[in-house]
Order: sequence, then C-alpha cells, then structure tokens
Amino acid sequence: MSIEQSLSSYQWLEYMAMYSHQAALNPTFAKSFLQDINRALKCNTYLTGQFLTIADIAAYYVLYSLLERLSINERESYLHVCRWSKHIQAQPKCVCHQTPSTIEYIDFIIFSTSCSLINIILIYCIS
Repeated sequence: MSIEQSLSSYQWLEYMAMYSHQAALNPTFAKSFLQDINRALKCNTYLTGQFLTIADIAAYYVLYSLLERLSINERESYLHVCRWSKHIQAQPKCVCHQTPSTIEYIDFIIFSTSCSLINIILIYCIS
C-alpha cells in the first residue's frame, strides 16, 4: 500500500469515527453523511481508490445499518454507496455470510513503527 493510500485510509477511518455515531442517531444527518460518501465513490471502486483497504471494511460495518433502513426509492439516491456495499459483501474474506452486528460507533488508535508503516487498531462498540 502506498503512503497516499495509507493516509487516505486514515482519513476515512477518522471521518467514520467522527460522524458515524451522529449518523446513527439522526436520520437527517445520516442522509447527508451517506451523500458525502456517495460522492466520494462516484469515480472509485473503493473509498481510497481502486484497492480494498481496512477503511472500506470498517465503513461497511458502520454503514450497513444505515443502508438497511433506507427504502428502495432512497437507495436510488445513494447508488454508488449501494454498489460499493454489494461489492464489499461479495468479498469472501471481508464479510461473513450473516447479517453484521450493528455498530454504534467506531474509534481507532494509530501508531507507527516506522516512517512508512502505519498500524491502525479499530475499537468498535456493538449496540
């Protein structure tokens, strides 16, 4: 993974950590939150570009419950997020073949063992 991808993953994880709890509690904010992610996925297969990262997996588990609450008409407004979600679901090493637990929020700790290696520990709260 390039340094740019690592930093982009970090930014997405931070974004999810900062706003996912508010999106889970506030339907109006959730729609804005999903719209931002939808715009980011318009030209990308994954959040950081064309390669799967930990940010995609963490985001999938955070966004799953938000996407499940949407009606069919609402899902059409978030076409790119829905495509991305189905793509993540199709990755056998990323998702079990069962409904994910609802994650209320995520937090993360970042530490570095060298200049080019960033390690991320995800902390999540299952409601």
